[in-house]
Amino acid sequence: LMRHQRAEQSAARALPDVLIVGGGIVGLWCAVRARAEGLSCTLMDAGTIGQGASGGLLGALMPHQPTNWTDVKQFQLDALLALETEIAELEATTDIDCGYRRCGRLIPIRTDKKRATGLTMSAAAAANWPTLTPSGGRLDWVVNDAVRNPAWMSPEVAPLSVSNSQP
Repeated sequence: LMRHQRAEQSAARALPDVLIVGGGIVGLWCAVRARAEGLSCTLMDAGTIGQGASGGLLGALMPHQPTNWTDVKQFQLDALLALETEIAELEATTDIDCGYRRCGRLIPIRTDKKRATGLTMSAAAAANWPTLTPSGGRLDWVVNDAVRNPAWMSPEVAPLSVSNSQP
């Protein structure tokens, strides 16, 4: 019986204060914060720590459309802009490349209606977004008059141009 009690006590001491399942950027960030608070922490992931599905969750920070601006969209934008610094600090602290890069998106424009929507988004972005990120990156919504490089994207894919947005 005594040996059994000692084994249970030993096992209890081996348990961490915090167990995080999912070692993407958010899980890694939580583990670093837990350790900074003096908690023992175990971080588990089926794949590579600092990678994985973080893009899905971090995509929630993106104020996808600059129109109909609200306090919630402003909060999302502020969080997105702060993320560059947070990720850089996380990578420096852990020596793990999280693979996060804010690169924007391209939207092929195939109809006059979508082109008009893109121009509306461009004007709204100019009114609601700062022009630069904290690290000096561009922050805008641009409607190009034509596909810039036909070898990269066929003009047939986007006959009325390409809209690209940053964030």
